Amino acid sequence: GVWKHCSYNSTKLQTPRCDYEFSDYPWPERDNSSFPSHLEILDYLDSYAKYFDLLKFVSFNSKVVEIRFVGDRETTTDDLGGKSGEYGSLLPGRTVWEVAVQTNQSETVQWYACE
Repeated sequence: GVWKHCSYNSTKLQTPRCDYEFSDYPWPERDNSSFPSHLEILDYLDSYAKYFDLLKFVSFNSKVVEIRFVGDRETTTDDLGGKSGEYGSLLPGRTVWEVAVQTNQSETVQWYACE
């Protein structure tokens, strides 16, 4: 998980920052051998999400209540008589998952298909 609120302000990662980074997004001070604090990790993850414009895919105040593995399914327009496939346009050979999400404001569960 990601620390949002930290019980101890002195909490630090147990590995050097260069061993805890995304391969496509190095730490700003990668050569600094110190162990990052919880605030540095939050800043790093936040800047990663902003750099790659990932926040548009995040639903706050929501929880995943179920995940189903559907399989390696491909759908084409021919599968449904010329209509769009059940899961939209999937890339050939990609794994498909179904994810059930419930918001804090409602008991309703919304299902999503993911590759």
